[in-house]
Amino acid sequence: MTLELGLFALVIALAVAIPVGVLSAIRQDGWADYLFAGVQHLDAVDPAFWLALLIILIPTVWFPSWSGAPPYVGLSDSPLQHLRIMLIPAFCLGAGLSGRRCAWCGR
Repeated sequence: MTLELGLFALVIALAVAIPVGVLSAIRQDGWADYLFAGVQHLDAVDPAFWLALLIILIPTVWFPSWSGAPPYVGLSDSPLQHLRIMLIPAFCLGAGLSGRRCAWCGR
């Protein structure tokens, strides 16, 4: 399960980071570049557990009838339900990975 979560997080991080990086490179020093850089700085200092806590708590405050996370379902039992359950934790981990700085250029 840990390897699966890590792979899902990596896929989400790459799906966000590559298009944002390409757009920032194409429109260098434009408003989109500065917006993405600002979001990246906020994302880099935001720990994954804080984002996960917000994702869990905000819907429970706004929608009191929401019962929280569904129970765990294995991949072999129901693949679609399993992917749905893994989406929020993978997003929390992938968001932190997508906000990291480039090791080569420092941007």
